[in-house]
Amino acid sequence: TVSERTPGLGSVSAPVVVQGETVAAVCVSAPLARVHAESIGAQVGGAVVAAAERVEQAVLPHLWGGAPT
Repeated sequence: TVSERTPGLGSVSAPVVVQGETVAAVCVSAPLARVHAESIGAQVGGAVVAAAERVEQAVLPHLWGGAPT
């Protein structure tokens, strides 16, 4: 999002999904003065999605006792 909730702030989020259920989210936010507002998703989106996937893999065995999906 770009200045939707807080003027001058941009953010990118990705869900943490375990067994088909969203259980958390990973979010990166930054002042628009430090990032290009029109491309914040392109700048960090891939890293945010990758981080959410790593959290999914780390959380599943501890909370649900199952194998990663």
